[in-house]
This record gives sequence, C-alpha cells and structure tokens, in this order.
Amino acid sequence: MLSRARRVRMERMFSTGEVARAEELSSDTRLATALRSAGRYGVTEVLAAGPELLHLLQAHTDATEGHFGGAAVVHASVDVARVGWSGPVQAPLLRMLLPHYVPSGLRQEVDDALFERELRWARRLRRGFRGFLAAGHRTAPAF
Repeated sequence: MLSRARRVRMERMFSTGEVARAEELSSDTRLATALRSAGRYGVTEVLAAGPELLHLLQAHTDATEGHFGGAAVVHASVDVARVGWSGPVQAPLLRMLLPHYVPSGLRQEVDDALFERELRWARRLRRGFRGFLAAGHRTAPAF
C-alpha cells in the first residue's frame, strides 16, 4: 500500500542557528553577500538571485521599451501555475496568452518573432544558473 507523502514546510528565513552556521562559511563571497540580506530576504533567495530577478521583472512589466513581452510571458506562466496547473506550460499556450499580458498600447506589436525573442529572454540564465522560466523543449515552467 502506498502512503501519501507528507508536505514539509520549509521556512523562508534562516533561524538564528542557521545564520550562525552560515557565517562560519562567509569566506565564500556569495554567501557573505546573501547573509547581508538575511533580514530582508532569505539567504537562499539571494543565492538563487530572487531579489535580482524580481527587480528585473518589475523594471520590464508595463514598460513601453525593453522586454515588456518577456515580463508578460513570465506573468502568464505564473498565473497558469496560480490557477492550479502543476506541469510545464506549453509554449503555444504562452503565445496565446501573451497579448493579454502586454500593455494595451503594445498589443499590436505581438507576433511570433516577438514571442520567440521574449521567451528566450525569460529563459536566459542569470548568475549562470537561473532564469525566470526553465528552458525545455517547447515548455516553459516558471521559476
């Protein structure tokens, strides 16, 4: 008989003991940087470039220049997950949703070329390992 897996809630912020143990390794500059933000963001969030990704997404959301389409693709992917979809989001679905997520004055600019370019932007690795969307063969699961 199979048992149901228990969901374990992991805390976003490090405990005092976890911060102290991490400080013992602070000769690693990445960890030292993350520890400086331990009060505002979680250490793991900073290590995974979470705050940087959030600021980048906010900078392009509703922008009339830059990667407004990339931000729209990310928002569409997140909304698909919010309504309960747990698998990879197929790129054709994101393409269909894209016009509904770009600023209304820019909807006429949405075409296949823009979608492909902005999907690549959303998948681009930041800090060498993490993008907004995971790259996959015609899928784009959100980070």
